[in-house]
Amino acid sequence: MTGNGPVERVLSPTKVTAWLDCAHYLNLSHLVADGSLAKPDYKATAFARLLMDKGVQHEQECLEHYKDSGVSVYEVPAKEAGETFAAWVERVGNPMEDGHDVIYQMPLVHDGIRGVADFLVRGEPLPNGAVPYEPVDAKLPRDGAKPGYVLQLVFYAEAVEALTGVAPEVGRLFLGSGRQVEIRFSEVDAYWRRMRLQLKESLSADPTSGTTPEKCAYCDYCEFFDHCSAEWRTNDSLVYVAGVRRSERQVLEEAGVATMAGLAVASGEPDFDMAPARLKELATQAELQVVAREHLDERPPFQILDPDDQGVRSVATLPKPDEGDVFLDFEGHPFWRPDRGLFFLFGFIGEDGDGAWAYEQRWAHTPDEEATLTRELIDYLHQRHAKYPGMHVYHYNHTERSSLVKLVEELGLLVEEHGLEGRQLAELIDAGVFVDLLMTVRHSVQVGVESYGLKEIERLTDYERVAGIEKGAGAVVEYESFMGDGDP
Repeated sequence: MTGNGPVERVLSPTKVTAWLDCAHYLNLSHLVADGSLAKPDYKATAFARLLMDKGVQHEQECLEHYKDSGVSVYEVPAKEAGETFAAWVERVGNPMEDGHDVIYQMPLVHDGIRGVADFLVRGEPLPNGAVPYEPVDAKLPRDGAKPGYVLQLVFYAEAVEALTGVAPEVGRLFLGSGRQVEIRFSEVDAYWRRMRLQLKESLSADPTSGTTPEKCAYCDYCEFFDHCSAEWRTNDSLVYVAGVRRSERQVLEEAGVATMAGLAVASGEPDFDMAPARLKELATQAELQVVAREHLDERPPFQILDPDDQGVRSVATLPKPDEGDVFLDFEGHPFWRPDRGLFFLFGFIGEDGDGAWAYEQRWAHTPDEEATLTRELIDYLHQRHAKYPGMHVYHYNHTERSSLVKLVEELGLLVEEHGLEGRQLAELIDAGVFVDLLMTVRHSVQVGVESYGLKEIERLTDYERVAGIEKGAGAVVEYESFMGDGDP
């Protein structure tokens, strides 16, 4: 409630997508709408802005696709400054009456939801002679139809039917790969009805009860992330315990352990619906983090794990150092173009002929250069292994090895007549050359950090990172800037 009475709660396709990941999102939105919570001063991260820009680029490419195909395209006049959404909808009216083949950026309002359909495409006449307009949404991902995407199409289809009296039978997702995925609405109608009922309940619910913030895939793009983070910190939430799963947090909370400090002193009494060894592991992790936050400027506390309990991936089972060893790291841009990514930096360090460590960086700015560097790197590693049979390629997390496999597959190097590099990579993998140091760390030591990422774990050493890019996403943003001006 506000001084002017209740505020109408209106959904959008974006809010529905966020709600699918986080039920708490809608409640926070309702609190803002009701005036009970200040609207967050949200500034999207550089990487989030990059993704939004790439989404706009993909949308424009889809628009050009329709224009180049020779059909008539009507571009809806944009919403004017100060104009309400309802006024915009009224001003636009129903351009489908004019028989355009494609309508771009059509605002729609129906049954408590409002949104803008990327494209409405004139379909084939139905048996009764009516002509449907089928919603088509441009989506940056290259494969798959996420539930949120499908629900957006269903909403657009219902809004089109309410406006024209003609229900489209299908909608489409125009993916970043250029592929179009058809969604037949009769196949998802039951799912939509169930979700619609839950949405209506969420719209009418008291936003002060019923949900709590949970970490989810939407956090990286959510305007309420700082608000939820502050609540987690205030409540000493278990979400910051490194490695804890959501299902495990639920088990712990049901047993009365809802804070990191509480978990740090937890034991098997009372009974937990959790394996004792796992409870002990999580309690130790929480204890180390509690100690670490009391000494933020010091090296984080750690505990060496018993190698007898950790299998073959602990430090005790690491290969002996070899003069041929290589440490490998990639940097890649997941949306170099809407239709493909690009590994733009292949970096590795190894001993040169004089026993000194040397860093080598190889840059790719085009797919052809990426292909060339992939071939050259595999050949280099294969030849080095032939020279130093005891050498290994060390990397942190699986990305480097799995990415090489993917690149080889995409380049068609597994085809027998062109498969030299594919066979070379297979030989390296079969020989156990690649070693994932993240797995080694996880099976060797527990550390008082919230993440076992390299930048946190390296705090255990005397290594001092120079000021610069702090995360892989930052590298992508910087490379995007380089793509724009060519200035390294």
